Amino acid sequence: MRIHCHFSGELVDADAKPTLTLLNESSGINPHSEIAWTSIQLKPGEEPTLHYRYHLWIPY
Repeated sequence: MRIHCHFSGELVDADAKPTLTLLNESSGINPHSEIAWTSIQLKPGEEPTLHYRYHLWIPY
């Protein structure tokens, strides 16, 4: 199973050792990234809960 998410900001930490890919869509001070979990094993009917944290810089 592959679970992925796109976000803007800098990854701080994440569950289950995902891969991080920086995307070339960056505009401004925050990088755009894709985080992906590819080795998640689930039993039938099981729903995963994965956590990740990132920093998002907001200019003021």
